[in-house]
Amino acid sequence: MPRAYKGGRAAKARGTRSEEQAARVLAGFGFRRVPLSGAAPGWPGDLVRTVEDGRRIRLIENKRRVGALGYVQAWFQQANADVVRVDPGPRGEALYILREDVFTALLKEAGYAIPTEQS
Repeated sequence: MPRAYKGGRAAKARGTRSEEQAARVLAGFGFRRVPLSGAAPGWPGDLVRTVEDGRRIRLIENKRRVGALGYVQAWFQQANADVVRVDPGPRGEALYILREDVFTALLKEAGYAIPTEQS
């Protein structure tokens, strides 16, 4: 049976830290880190939205690739863009890449924010 994760202990630790950081940023929108993300069958994704209110964004896959973002960062800087659309042509569906501040602003605008309980 193939391993669910291909990489060393240090790479796994970096990935876990990245997921935990994303979970802290998105906790106010109902997202939490998936236990054993990527290692346990039946637990897809890295961050899951725990609030059952019928909203569309429920599962986030988190990737930490320092060197892979060169093109994407250049595209954002090209016109000081908020979103980059990557069109794969006939190979599949287009992807939209957002900066974290734009993504969290959209979550707020769409009503994803979880009201904090006031005592």
